Amino acid sequence: MSDSQQTAAAETKPRRASVSAEKFIPVFIRHQQAGNGAKEIAEELGMDQNGVSVKASGLRKMGIPLPQLSRPGGCGKLDVSALTALVEGLLPASKPKTDAEGDGTSETESTES
Repeated sequence: MSDSQQTAAAETKPRRASVSAEKFIPVFIRHQQAGNGAKEIAEELGMDQNGVSVKASGLRKMGIPLPQLSRPGGCGKLDVSALTALVEGLLPASKPKTDAEGDGTSETESTES
């Protein structure tokens, strides 16, 4: 790419203003406590969503104890027994044969012969 092409490419994508840590951290904490993600922080600060994650990561590496943001679509804590009941309710009722009920071979073995 020539110098003029690089300049044109740089001009088409506006450079975002740098956000100071002093401005970033209170907004980050407020949104984290509200359960928001990087998208909302980015919108408020005029940053790129990826930039929020990069800035937070960089601050953590410097020793600032920023909490993790919630991830969209995250599972949180699962109620395994309730989900198991849900799956069992959705699957057709079929009881696998046991050796006591059959001839000592499973259905798979008898159909593959």
